[in-house]
Amino acid sequence: MTITNGTTNVTIPSRFLTYQPGYNELSRTPTRYDNSVLYLDASENGGGIAIIEEQSLVDNSTVRLTLLQNKFQRGGTGQVNIELYPTSSGSTEKFPTGSLNITLPTQINGSEYWDGAISDESVYNGVKHDHYAKDVHALTLQANSSNVRVNTVGIQTEPNEGGAKANIRPPTVADPPGSDPEPDPQISMRIDDITDRRSNNPEFYVSYDFSGQADTVEVSASSTSSTASDSVMSSNTRGGVSLAPTFGDGQEFAVTVRAIDGGTTVAQRTIFTFADTQNPSGNDDLSRSGSASIQTLDIEDRSNPNPNKVRYRFTYDTSSSGSFSEIRLYALNRNGNGPSSSTARNQRSANNVDVNPSGGGTNEPYKVAVLVLDIDGVVVYSRIVNDPADGTNPS
Repeated sequence: MTITNGTTNVTIPSRFLTYQPGYNELSRTPTRYDNSVLYLDASENGGGIAIIEEQSLVDNSTVRLTLLQNKFQRGGTGQVNIELYPTSSGSTEKFPTGSLNITLPTQINGSEYWDGAISDESVYNGVKHDHYAKDVHALTLQANSSNVRVNTVGIQTEPNEGGAKANIRPPTVADPPGSDPEPDPQISMRIDDITDRRSNNPEFYVSYDFSGQADTVEVSASSTSSTASDSVMSSNTRGGVSLAPTFGDGQEFAVTVRAIDGGTTVAQRTIFTFADTQNPSGNDDLSRSGSASIQTLDIEDRSNPNPNKVRYRFTYDTSSSGSFSEIRLYALNRNGNGPSSSTARNQRSANNVDVNPSGGGTNEPYKVAVLVLDIDGVVVYSRIVNDPADGTNPS
C-alpha cells in the first residue's frame, strides 16, 4: 500500500489471506480476506464472488486501513487458529498530511464489488485493473489525513514487515489520549451472553480483571453493523457489569474492556461475539483459589407442551466458604421462538427456585445457565446446559 501527498511518500507492505479447502466431495471454492472484505471466490472455475462480510474500509468518508503482514502457510486436517497481533510500537516514519492519495492492492476488481460498495463515497477514485500483476488490481482512494487511520497487524506474531502502526487522524473528543493500544495480557475477561432474543434485547454480562494500575475501567459493547451500543465506567479493576444495547439481536458486537489511568488508555482487549445466547470461545477463567463453586445442582424441566408453558426449577448448593455474592439462574430461548427469564439469589443454598418464562416456547432450544458471582461481581463458576423445554430433565 502507498500513501502520498505529492511530496512525502510512504509504502507499507500488506498481504491477502486465503483459505483453500481440500475436500474431495465438496466445493473447493477458496475463502479470501481482502481489505476488510471476506468473500468466497469462484472466479477460477468461471464463477464470481459471494460476499460473506461487507467492507468496513470506508465509512462516511473516513478511511480505516488495517494491513495484514507476516508470511503464514499451513496445510493438513484439523483446526488451525489464525491470530492477529498488533504492533508493539509506533512508526518512526513521518506520515504525510493534507490531501492523501492512497493505493491498495486488491484481488477484487471494480465491477465485481468496489464500484457498487463505495462508489457513493467521495473518497473513492476507482480500481485500476491488473495494476500490480494479473488479477491484482489497485484500489485508489483520496482523503484528507484527518479522516485516515492506519494500522498494521501480524498473522500469528507482531507485524515485522515494516510500516508500524500510525494513527494519522488526530484525536477527537471520543478518543482519550493513548487510545488504540495493543491487546494486553494483563486483562482477563469473560462474556456471558444472556440475550433475550424474542424481545430483541441483547445483553452481555462481562466479568473482567486488570492486573495493572488504572483509576478507571470502561466496559463497552458496540455492534459492528448498527448503532447499537452500551458502556459502563467503573473505578474497580476487577468486577462485572451488565451491558444492554437495547436492540441488535443476532448482530455481532465488539465487547471491549479498556483500562484508563490518568486519562490515558493503558491496556485494552476486545472479544467479538454475536448476540445469540452463545458465549464466545475466548472467555477466560477468572476464578481464584478462594472462589465459591457449585457443590450440587439439580435442574428440573417442568415444561408442559399443553398449555405450552416453559418451566424450570433449580435446587443448588454452593461451597460453604469462598468469595460469594450471588447466584444467577437463566432460561434463555436460543432461536427467538420462545420467551426468556431469569432470577437471582444471594443464598449459598436453595431448594425449588423457579424460573418461568411467560409466553409459550415449549419444544424450542433453551440455554439453561447457572452463574456464581464472587464478592467483586465476577463470574467464577458456571454450569450451562442445552435443553429443548419438553418436560424431560436435562442430563
